[in-house]
Amino acid sequence: MRYIARKHNLCGKTEQDIISVDMLENEAMDFRNSFVQLCYSPQMESLKAEYLKLAKTRIQKFSSFLGDKSWFVGNKITFPDFLLYERLEQHRLFDPSLFNDFPNLLAFLHRFEALPPIKTYMESSEFMARPINGLSAAWQ
Repeated sequence: MRYIARKHNLCGKTEQDIISVDMLENEAMDFRNSFVQLCYSPQMESLKAEYLKLAKTRIQKFSSFLGDKSWFVGNKITFPDFLLYERLEQHRLFDPSLFNDFPNLLAFLHRFEALPPIKTYMESSEFMARPINGLSAAWQ
């Protein structure tokens, strides 16, 4: 994804932007990995409550980082916005109450979905909202 992002100037412009992009990419992947571990665990139901506490803390940090900006690294979209959209949307589907205290993240999700190419894709017959995980996952 980074290769494509570089070709389309989605990796940030300033040194600070590039640092933020690197950090957000890794945070998004850590978030993904912990969620995948939960979703594919045979003990998912017994692990879910503890996971949701940790997820809420992580979501709060994303909310603080986003603040009142349009995108995570400012006013121009960067590739971590794509990664974070996917992670946050999956968590919104998993437990919508995680976002009750974070209207800026809900606005981010709506803003992302309103981007003309994204909106067109999501309204097309090719778009598939689910399954999120494979058939062997406890939560798909």
